[in-house]
Amino acid sequence: MSNAPRFDSVQCLSPAGLHRVAYVEWGDARNPRVLVCMHGLTRLGRDFDRLARALADHYRVVCPTRSAAAAVNGCATRCTTWCRSTSPTW
Repeated sequence: MSNAPRFDSVQCLSPAGLHRVAYVEWGDARNPRVLVCMHGLTRLGRDFDRLARALADHYRVVCPTRSAAAAVNGCATRCTTWCRSTSPTW
């Protein structure tokens, strides 16, 4: 199993309308054991890289982040509106 992160996004709906939420994913995408790591307001999903890499053999680790650019290179970007969903489609 590769310990390389995968970058993607999911379309979400909020009171402001449709938008995309970027995330970094580690581990087997088919693993039913999913661990979601949420960062604080001024942080990024990439803050969990070390933890996610360590847990990827046992879990599918999903780390939402503020933007696709932030997920890829860690740059500071304006925070997006987070989606609320009772059945996320990660």
